[in-house]
Amino acid sequence: MKRFIFLVSLILICFSCEQKGKYGIIGVVTSSDMEGKQVYLVKYNDAGVEKCDSTRIKDSWFSFEGIQEIPELYYIRVENGNTMKKRAILLEPGAIVVTILDNIIVNGTPANDAYQQYLEEQASIDDRLDVVSTKIEAEQDTETFTEEREAELNKEYDAIYKEKRESYAGYFSENINNPLGAEEFGVYGRRLEPEQLAVVLSKGNEAFKTGKIGIFYQERLDAVQKTAVGQQFVDIISKDPSGNAISLSDYAGKGKYLLVDFWASWCGPCRKEMPVMVELYQKYKYKKFEIVGYSLDRNAAAWTKGIEDLNMVWPQMSDVNFWQSEPVKNYAVPHIPYTILLDPSGTVIARGLVGNELKNKLEEVLK
Repeated sequence: MKRFIFLVSLILICFSCEQKGKYGIIGVVTSSDMEGKQVYLVKYNDAGVEKCDSTRIKDSWFSFEGIQEIPELYYIRVENGNTMKKRAILLEPGAIVVTILDNIIVNGTPANDAYQQYLEEQASIDDRLDVVSTKIEAEQDTETFTEEREAELNKEYDAIYKEKRESYAGYFSENINNPLGAEEFGVYGRRLEPEQLAVVLSKGNEAFKTGKIGIFYQERLDAVQKTAVGQQFVDIISKDPSGNAISLSDYAGKGKYLLVDFWASWCGPCRKEMPVMVELYQKYKYKKFEIVGYSLDRNAAAWTKGIEDLNMVWPQMSDVNFWQSEPVKNYAVPHIPYTILLDPSGTVIARGLVGNELKNKLEEVLK
């Protein structure tokens, strides 16, 4: 380790006086099993993986160097038999230190330091979420797992997940204009609350705002705002399982509370949630309440079989177009299962309710 620190210090001194745009990557590998393995510096594009440079691990070390005046997103990739370790890295001028443990750690330049700190923060939060999830799984089949206990654990989980969103929002706001931050935002930006998303987008420069990711999330924010609580529903025109034309407006604004349920037969959490939906439908179907399901299935046969298997006796519609379905875009659906609750006039009164939250809301409006 002393040798490692000495070499890193030497590189930092060298790069402070060498030519403009010079970068160097020095890597240390802790496992002897990795000796002699190939390390790649790659880019991902529409054509697939572009291997830009490669070297071998020797005496637990490897290195790359070159010129990179404009920071660009690359990946360090290490292949070891049938397994592969991969880590995003912002190639920018300076000395970059890569440590390969069970995962890959990257430090040395401001953007890579910020990303490493963010990943560690997210991992710590995920560990806490796993603890709560384990509690729920361990207790849910016991006599002591009451609705009150379930609500307590769900509240604990939601509080931790709020921290996760805040971690996302903080990192994205500070790093949206570097390729590493923008790439991460492209994957996880949909998890932000609308207010957080608006702040992040406001920090983007012109190149970001006119790029693919910036345009996608601006359209998403517009959709969220158009279908927010207090807004009138946006119509969905689709087909029922028999192939007949069907519209959300056939049901919305017709004097009943309407729950629009986004689901799919391939979605495990949707199938787990469906008994709750069946229970609620049986309880409230005669009290000015209706459900309309919209499926994100890709196969019509799987969709119709899912309807039958899950005892979904309410109206259904789908374009059988997976996440590319227009209603998913128009309602900015972040995940499934996902619900939109409309009042009898067709105004949105809640979004994203499932489980006990949905039960409580329906009990409130249909009492």
